[in-house]
Amino acid sequence: PPSALEPFLLVAGAKVLKHGFSALKNAIAQGQYDFPQGVFFGGKAPSRSQVILTDHAREWVGKPERVLHIDFHTGLGPWASYALCADLPVDSARVAQLRSEFGYNNVQSYDPRGVLYEIKGGLGRFLESRFPETQYDCLLAEFGTYSPLKVLQAMRTENSAHLHAAHDQALNARAKARLVEVFCPQAEGWRSTALQRGLAVARQALRVLG
Repeated sequence: PPSALEPFLLVAGAKVLKHGFSALKNAIAQGQYDFPQGVFFGGKAPSRSQVILTDHAREWVGKPERVLHIDFHTGLGPWASYALCADLPVDSARVAQLRSEFGYNNVQSYDPRGVLYEIKGGLGRFLESRFPETQYDCLLAEFGTYSPLKVLQAMRTENSAHLHAAHDQALNARAKARLVEVFCPQAEGWRSTALQRGLAVARQALRVLG
């Protein structure tokens, strides 16, 4: 069960100093397939959402010339900022096009120094493979909240409480409330900014598609 005395932040901080933040970010966030009870476990078979998309994506989307797919996320990056992340090489012509459409500083491709982490089995690449005749641009709109280590700590604590302290309702409630907070902060300023910027990204995508 999670304990207030557990030195998670100290141990994680030491790992960052030893290996670098990018290495820690990629090792954790890209997922794992070995420990079913661990965080970011990818499963042993295709997820239900992947099966649904495999069966219906062509039917829903049709045969367009281009798709702009905005996948909204929170929990990574500076407070209330956002980045549009594309799972593409830095020198890709599509990255250059997206930067011209959404703003150079708003679009990131995979760069160890940036927000995006190395992705295994990314949704964008999967959907792109379903539409070989379409320019399918999947952008991960990542809105920042708390520091990455605080977010990871909240995820780890909730996972630990769920697995090892199911009988302690108060502890579980605190752990789940903290998990919600790191991904959707109560602060009105954060919520207002994230909402306004999210709507702006959606409007920009509609303008790009014309």
